Amino acid sequence: MIGFVIGLILTYYAVSSWLEGYVNRIDFSWDIGAMSILITLTVAAITITSQLYGAMHLNPVTYLKEE
Repeated sequence: MIGFVIGLILTYYAVSSWLEGYVNRIDFSWDIGAMSILITLTVAAITITSQLYGAMHLNPVTYLKEE
């Protein structure tokens, strides 16, 4: 989370200063950054949960016999 916050602050200032040079510009608001953090954490949670679910349903005896 600390990395997200630092990255969001740096990105906000970099993108805001970059967009100032355009005539037709849009505002880069904090909700765009918050939404990207939310999407990233959701994808990470789904990935971790699916990997844990697969590991929970494995039979360890079959893998111990192979070793």
